Order: sequence, then structure tokens, then C-alpha cells
Amino acid sequence: MDKLVFILSKCFQLTGVSISLYKKGEMIFSAGTEDFYPIRDTKEFRQRLIQTAQSQQVPLIGRDVHKVMFACAGGGDSFCFLGPVSTEHLNRIEVHRFYFDMGMRKGMEKQIPFLPLPRLLACVEIIAAELTGHTYTDEEILDANAIRDDSELTAEKKKRLERQDVMEEAAHHTYMEERKLLDCVREGRVEEALGMNARMDAEIGMMSKNETEQCRKLATVAIALSVRAAIDGGLSPAEAYQMSDDFLQKLDACNDVSTLIAMRNRAVREITTKVHDRLMKRKRSSYVERCCDYVNKNYRNKIYLTKIASELGISPSYLSRLFAREMGVTLQDYIVRIRIEHAANLLRFSNESISTISDYVNFPSQSYFGKMFLRYKNMTPREYREVYKPKEF
Repeated sequence: MDKLVFILSKCFQLTGVSISLYKKGEMIFSAGTEDFYPIRDTKEFRQRLIQTAQSQQVPLIGRDVHKVMFACAGGGDSFCFLGPVSTEHLNRIEVHRFYFDMGMRKGMEKQIPFLPLPRLLACVEIIAAELTGHTYTDEEILDANAIRDDSELTAEKKKRLERQDVMEEAAHHTYMEERKLLDCVREGRVEEALGMNARMDAEIGMMSKNETEQCRKLATVAIALSVRAAIDGGLSPAEAYQMSDDFLQKLDACNDVSTLIAMRNRAVREITTKVHDRLMKRKRSSYVERCCDYVNKNYRNKIYLTKIASELGISPSYLSRLFAREMGVTLQDYIVRIRIEHAANLLRFSNESISTISDYVNFPSQSYFGKMFLRYKNMTPREYREVYKPKEF
């Protein structure tokens, strides 16, 4: 990956602020620019930022009447844009007026990312140094852009902002943000998924007064959402749920915020990468795809190789060899894994007896079910229920 692109993607991941790189008037990199993006959708606005940036010796950080900021750094035919962002928490009216002035269509509004001024300056300085080869100090950028440092705020305003911070942290993340994370995982966009995850960290509601427990719950939510999206993206339920179980167990061993965040990011990265790899390896034959689809739809019934092969119009022996070569397991093993994953889900989220669940997913006997469950989950069905069943059940 190009070094500048790497830096830009990491800046987005750390801040959640939309960022883009233009060269000769063409966008060659972007992150967080889905839906309405003023830099891309309003050419006149983009050109005005470029002209202003070219008229001064340091990177531009401009703030409009709505207290929304955009940064522009670069020169020649290459310019990087950062924003919209605000160093103050904006209310709904301020956000609405900003988007209205930008000409955005109704229904596309979202909260303007909040970023403390020192962090915004740091991002702009890093990007400018890589893009132009020049380094700038905070004071140079603040002076050139006539920006007042937050340290000049009155004590009363600081207290008001602190109270507002608490209220903002208590506000739950929107459905749109959650959907974007799911889209990133579903489509195998690894870095964007991590970036969306970081943004949701800042916006999700407080679920615990304890910081470590709050982080643990955020990680659990992220893994659950990612697994569901991965299945929608084509990952087999068996593989997806196995990854979920593995990472949830690893979360239990994490006892501080830094290790929880690292484990969460690892989980989202590996799950999304699995989807990406699968999408990149679409060489799997339609026969195997249709066979897997058949198993997932009919796991509660008896499944016969001969019947599937007949419906596909190929010989059973050819389907068996093809499936084993492309999936890495036999068809029978795949059927058992699918049934085990559905059974595990029922053990966690239902009160049905183990024998009833065994019958439901079509195991010939409870003893055989227990044997297979132990093989794939490394614990008995009863142990699995005791470990993973949510307390509310």
C-alpha cells in the first residue's frame, strides 16, 4: 500500500472524520465519504478550499458560520481534504443548517464528527508532512487560519462542554452508522470496517459505568454484528459462528481496555478479511455454491448426496470430489457442522431441552449429537449452554 494512502486510512480509522485525496481533479482515495460528501458533491466548494489553501503558506483549516471545519493540505496537482469535523459538539439545529447550506437532500443528515483541536492539528500536520515534505507547528497553523485554541475558553464554557460531552456519550449510535459497519463487513472492506468501528465507539451509548466493562460490551456487539454481516456476505454460518465463539472466549481473558480494543479490532479484521478472501476467490463452482445453499436450507431434513447430485444434473461421485476439493471438508462433515452451529444457537437463545434440540436439527440420537458437539465445540451441549447462555434467559 502507498505510504500516503496508509497514513490517510489510519487517520480515518483513528478519528472517524471523512478524508479524501485528489490528484489532477480526480479522487484517488477516500474513506468515510459514503452518502453526501461536500468535497465530492460540491465542486465549487472544493475549488474554493483549494484556492484558499494555495493563497497561504501553511495547510488550511477553515471554519464556517456553523462551526463546521474542513482542512486542506497539499500543492501542485495533489490535495488532501479532511472534514466535515467540529471541535465543538454541535446540536441538531446547527448540523441541519450546515447541511442545508451545503444543498444536501433531506434524510441524509448525520452527526458531524467531534475531534478535539489538538488531534485535528496533529492529523493535518502528519498529512501535510507526507504530502508536501514540509513540517508545521500548531502555532503556525492556528495563526495562519485565525483559529483560537480551546485553552482560551472560559471556565464556565468548559464546564458546559464537559456536561455536553457526557450527554453526547450517553446518546446511542444511529442505525445508519450500524448499517454502514455491516455493509463494510458484508462487502469485505477491511480498513473501512475498522474505521466505522472506531466511530461507533465514540457514538454508542454507555452500557456500563465501568470503562473496562463498557469496552467489553462494545467489543461483544461489534463481533456479533460482524458475524451476522459476514454470513450475509457469503461466509458459511459454521465458519462465522466458530469465529464468533473463538473471539468471545478470547474476550473473556482480556482484563483491560487496551487488550479488549486490540482483540475487538482483530476480530473485526479477521472476520471481514474472511469475507474479502471469499469474494476474491469466486472461483468456486456454481455446483458447490448450490450444494451449500441446499444444505443450509434443508439441514433439518435428511440430506442425500444422490438427491442433490440429481437436482444439479451431475453424478454423486463427481459432486463428492468437487465439494471436498473446494470446501476442504466432505459433504457429510459440512452437514454436521451446519447442524451443530444451529444447535449451538438454540442452546444459547432458547429454553428447549437438549434432546429436543438434537431432534430439531435432525441428529439420529442424543448421544451422537453430544459426540459431534464435543468434537466441534470442545465441550458438551450442557457445558456450552452453561457458558454462553445470556443471563436474561
